[in-house]
Amino acid sequence: MSERFVELRAILADVRARWTRHAFLRAWTLGAVTAAAMLLVGLLAVWLVAREGVPLVLVVSVVAILSLISLVFALVPLRQRPSDKQIARFIEERAGGLDDVLVTAVEKGSTGSSPIGQVLVADAVRAARAVNFEAIISTTTLRRALAGAALGSLALVVSMALLAPSAGRAADVVGAYLF
Repeated sequence: MSERFVELRAILADVRARWTRHAFLRAWTLGAVTAAAMLLVGLLAVWLVAREGVPLVLVVSVVAILSLISLVFALVPLRQRPSDKQIARFIEERAGGLDDVLVTAVEKGSTGSSPIGQVLVADAVRAARAVNFEAIISTTTLRRALAGAALGSLALVVSMALLAPSAGRAADVVGAYLF
């Protein structure tokens, strides 16, 4: 692997790290807000229908399971990391004016060290150096995603705290039936 291709992969790795951070924060926000909404709906069901006994246990159990499922489903897409080619395409779409230079260089650079591949990679590195990576995923965008994740987490914690007394009563009911 040539020195230029290693430099190109380092550039792609930096963008991938920012993209991954942003994607995680957005997924957590979605999952936490959805889980909080499920818990609040469960709290409403407890207040209206299931104040005690087996119905309370059923409502709390179903709500807890649905909240956990919503968190898992929000985070599952993050298991698959984007490839170098996908990150290169992402940079080209966001930066503009690169005309498939990065994608072509990633394709040719990964197949081997042919002379034309080295020229393409060198050209891609030169073009990538000219790109303002703040324009790809800005710090402001990351801060907004972090704020959303913090608010989603706060909503989740508050809804858990509101449902906690009902969950405690449900645990007492289960304990009474089991023992």
